Amino acid sequence: PEMLSQAIWPRISDEQAKPDPHILSLTSLGIKGGGQIIAQPVVRGEQTFAVLIAGGKRGSDPQVSSYDTKLISSVSGYVATFLDNARLEHRRNAMFVGSIRALTAMVDAKDHYTLGHSERVALLSQQLASTMGLPPETVERTHLCGLLHDVGKVGVPEAVLTKTSRLSDEEFEIIKLHPRQGYDMLKAIPNFEDILGGVLTHHERWDGRGYPANVAGSDIPLFGR
Repeated sequence: PEMLSQAIWPRISDEQAKPDPHILSLTSLGIKGGGQIIAQPVVRGEQTFAVLIAGGKRGSDPQVSSYDTKLISSVSGYVATFLDNARLEHRRNAMFVGSIRALTAMVDAKDHYTLGHSERVALLSQQLASTMGLPPETVERTHLCGLLHDVGKVGVPEAVLTKTSRLSDEEFEIIKLHPRQGYDMLKAIPNFEDILGGVLTHHERWDGRGYPANVAGSDIPLFGR
């Protein structure tokens, strides 16, 4: 396959993006064995970004037929659409994560003492989840939850958040509101149930002496733990 790719790609990429299949003989490519192959460009817009190669046809008629070219052309269209959708999804996800990072940066900017805290929590949480052997999607969601866990601090007055001396009991009660505030800020986002659980419970403790609800042990959602 690598030898075929190296021989075929220059012929396909030199042309302007055309969706027409190329029927080639192996001998013309300098490859022993004879027979024909189809090289079908995968085209999206004005760009050729991949090529499908099919060959090794057997039976009484080993030559490439019009049915073969129509079939691979149809497959190429589906692949092009799939790859284009995947690229759009990647861009959308990158924009979403960028927005999340901007939000967490705004939180960190309110409290210079904890600058970069959300990024560090996200990284450590991601590493813990990976070491635990959790599925890749769960590891990614853990990282996202780490970025967002303190977003509720946006609603905490700066005078309390940045106070350098010991907090009064009343001020500490204000600080303890931020998990619920973060939960309330994010609850309208679809498919965020697991993230919400982590944001709400990230200050709970295994012994039940945390906040805001004194949840204990394995009753604490995974991301909160």
